[in-house]
Amino acid sequence: MKRSKFKLGFFILVLVVGVSLFIFKPWAKGDKPDLYRLQRATLGQLRMAVSATGTLNPVRLVNVGTQVSGTIRELRVDFNDQVKAGDLMVVLDDELFQAKVSVSKANVKTAEAQCRLAQIKYDRLVKLRKAGATAQEELDTAKANLDIAEAGLEQQMASLTQDLYNLNNTRIEAPIDGVVINRAVDVGQTVAASFQTPTLIDIAGDLTQMQINASFAEADIGRLKPGLLASFTVDAYPGQTFQGTLRQIRLNPTNTSNVVTYDVVVDVSNPDGRLLPGMTAYVDIELYKENNVLLVPNAALNYRPSRLSGQGRSDQGTLLAAQTAEGDYNPENSPTEGEVYVLGPKGEVRPVKVKLGATDLRSTVIVSGDLRPDDRVIIGENDQNEAERTLFSRPGGGGGQRRGGGPGPRF
Repeated sequence: MKRSKFKLGFFILVLVVGVSLFIFKPWAKGDKPDLYRLQRATLGQLRMAVSATGTLNPVRLVNVGTQVSGTIRELRVDFNDQVKAGDLMVVLDDELFQAKVSVSKANVKTAEAQCRLAQIKYDRLVKLRKAGATAQEELDTAKANLDIAEAGLEQQMASLTQDLYNLNNTRIEAPIDGVVINRAVDVGQTVAASFQTPTLIDIAGDLTQMQINASFAEADIGRLKPGLLASFTVDAYPGQTFQGTLRQIRLNPTNTSNVVTYDVVVDVSNPDGRLLPGMTAYVDIELYKENNVLLVPNAALNYRPSRLSGQGRSDQGTLLAAQTAEGDYNPENSPTEGEVYVLGPKGEVRPVKVKLGATDLRSTVIVSGDLRPDDRVIIGENDQNEAERTLFSRPGGGGGQRRGGGPGPRF
């Protein structure tokens, strides 16, 4: 009798467990295994930009040199000094140049005296020739001597002008208004201008207006044009972003290890003088920006259900992304048609026709269509066997031994 009651109890227990497993299985409540990878459509900002590294430079930089050789006698400017055009900055020792000027002035006086003497001889012979008292040959010789004396005077005057010019160049003045950013010499130093003009001082123009010279890859140049907005950061001010405007794309390319880049000039306002020449700038040039737009991941545009395509893929999103990457996409053009698949609240899958806008290669703008924010769009499918394993590993899902333990209880 006790054995019969034990069998009956065991049978009832097995029946209860079986019914419980059946009732509480996920598909009994209408849920399906995790067959899809999902992501929600969101409202957000789409921004496309290209990036490069450049250097902050003055818009105008003048290297002040010397046209004559000599020893520096006076140095009247130093680093960071403000100068005005015409201010005296450097004075070279001018004793040798003064001596040359004195010699040239004496040579001019000698040439002038020779000219006067030649002129007197010529005038006398002209009168004698008219009276028939001298030969024509003597008159011609006198005229030639006069011409030679006049030419010699011109030559000596030219030498004097050159020596005066060299003497004046021993006093070096500022060519522009600006600030001294480099001084390469000191008092007592000898500078030689034999082969090339040595640089003594660098003067930067108005530092409230600066420029960035940034090297952009040739793949990005086709999408850049003057007038585009640029933002940049510098290491000196972490977390701060500065603004600028693209002014020029210089046509002279640079080829380094078969990588072609172009110098892009960005104008920068620097009213407080915080940005200094030579700082490294990390530049982003904005190509497109739109706020509060409906976005879906590009993977959703590529997805097609495997029962329809056999591959679960489409080229619509990839093609649009590729066009944008090549610079062919214009946000003002007619939107491209596309399709996404949405998972409904009851697990149903429905296609949604949409019109596509710009893309940043990760997300795409939905211009119109029956798609709403927070809709669950399908971006791919999970492996069916993996989904089933996930299902039966859930608490209460049954299936096998417990992780980390021994076999289940026996009856």
